[in-house]
Amino acid sequence: MFVQNPFIIGMLGTLVAVAAAFPLAYLFERAGFSIWPTVILHVAAHVIRFVEIAEPFYMSAVMGVAASTSGGAIFNLCLSSICTDR
Repeated sequence: MFVQNPFIIGMLGTLVAVAAAFPLAYLFERAGFSIWPTVILHVAAHVIRFVEIAEPFYMSAVMGVAASTSGGAIFNLCLSSICTDR
């Protein structure tokens, strides 16, 4: 990432990866140590790349889909754990 892109892009990509690691680890643990929920979430976040989007709107569309799929999955997981941990 740092070789082909400017330093700031590489650094931001690394920060996003570190920030995403903790919710994905939580999802992994709550799913009974199965990799499939995290795989499905990862694929859902990146499936937008198969859709042709104009250049000015591409990054906002990718970030919006990634945030909505990740945030929705983590919110639902936390909500279900609150409801079942009584």
